[in-house]
Amino acid sequence: MECKNWTCRVLIILSLLVLGIVVVSNLFADRVKKEQATIGKKRGYILDRNYHPIAITIARYKAYYLLNNDFFWDRIPPEVKKYIKTTINLPKKGLILLSDDLSPDEAQKLSKVDHVIIEKGFKRIVLQPFMKFLIGETMDGLGISGVEKAFDNTLRKGKTVILSLSLPLEKRLYTASKRFKDCKFSAALFDIPTGEILAYVDSPQSPMFAKVFPERAFGLKIRGVANFLWEPGYLQNLMQSSNGINLWYLAKLYMESLCNRRINPTILYKKDDELCKTNISSFEKEFYINNTIVKVWIKGKRLLIAGVELEKQDVSPEVVEKRLNSIARHVL
Repeated sequence: MECKNWTCRVLIILSLLVLGIVVVSNLFADRVKKEQATIGKKRGYILDRNYHPIAITIARYKAYYLLNNDFFWDRIPPEVKKYIKTTINLPKKGLILLSDDLSPDEAQKLSKVDHVIIEKGFKRIVLQPFMKFLIGETMDGLGISGVEKAFDNTLRKGKTVILSLSLPLEKRLYTASKRFKDCKFSAALFDIPTGEILAYVDSPQSPMFAKVFPERAFGLKIRGVANFLWEPGYLQNLMQSSNGINLWYLAKLYMESLCNRRINPTILYKKDDELCKTNISSFEKEFYINNTIVKVWIKGKRLLIAGVELEKQDVSPEVVEKRLNSIARHVL
């Protein structure tokens, strides 16, 4: 039967529009559900090169209690009362937060109490607090800085990220860095053939490894070197600028000159060892740049670069050099 009047035609058009809206709504809803599932998924672990955990995710439970209009303190179960610190400004009706960080046992017990609602989430923990400057932070399940941000897509899928860092070496370097409380100190230890960063300490606010120094301070003339990026981009691109180079780039140049091929510093673990034929078994050199001392050591397949910014005049360069040599003996 054909539609020969305007009413019939309008009804058909409206039906098609409604059908289109429903289809689009369902597609959008499916997309939202997928995104929510990804965000709500347990975040992947961050491990060191020997599979020691650095950052993990544990279950986190929140508890809410539903208040009715007939609220009386003596009617609240004793299991709930201990989580209510005060009754001042307590609403007569609605949900109140009892705790946002319950243990699994506490959550299980409260789940059996009437009018208690348990919400399960996840909590991110950096097991080595002194590494937060590098590992970074998360918010609402998303990486917002450091390694957490650099590998956010991988970690959000629940996959593990294995770093090139060695936790024992990282701890050793961090402990040694405490000798520089009266100075600004930074250091990084590299595996020369692979460019892997084995240990790294620096200032969170103004990392010295990102600071640009004049090329002439290191006796270098650099031409035609391409820019490159170290994974945690919050420390700036590792780039050679017209004004000079930073310490990441200095490490890159030393490693490339020793192995005669392109090498980029990386914080990711490389399973395959790469060949690097070099006759240098031991080497050290220091540079004085205004109020900063930069020292380079090479021993076997390892490269150590450390920088000290003298903030107080009462610390002599000789004392700083002794401390630096002591650190080199501990980590090389």
